Amino acid sequence: MRNPRPLLTRALLVLACLVVPARLAAQATGTVTGQIVNEATGKTLGSATVALAGTADATVTDREGSFVLLRVPAGERSLLVSYPGLTPKTVRVNVAAGENPVPTITLSYEVYRLDSFVVAADRHSLRLDPLYPALEVYLSELAGDRPPRQNPR
Repeated sequence: MRNPRPLLTRALLVLACLVVPARLAAQATGTVTGQIVNEATGKTLGSATVALAGTADATVTDREGSFVLLRVPAGERSLLVSYPGLTPKTVRVNVAAGENPVPTITLSYEVYRLDSFVVAADRHSLRLDPLYPALEVYLSELAGDRPPRQNPR
């Protein structure tokens, strides 16, 4: 009869090779939590987007402007933060294994100055002939020249 000990030793060795790297990978991550604030008003920004650069990992802030990114690889990372109407921002954070950096990120807006431009229109290019009677009535109601029509029921 064969000795089962070598088979058991091999099985344990294979199991150790599978478990140890997964455990080490889990330890080489951290969590990033923080808050997004409007620099001009000081109010928190709900529904701002926070993404981890170079990955598909992203989240949206809650009503209080708070966010959480889980399992962020350890090391120096970039967060891409955006909110409609404000200038997007890239923020660097240092993530250490098992730690939780908590940045407060402020977003602002920039005023963009445009060169002068000309808007031109041709009065006769707009064709309202079929709609003109209804439009004329509506515009005169808006101007107060005639009382509003009653909708039939």
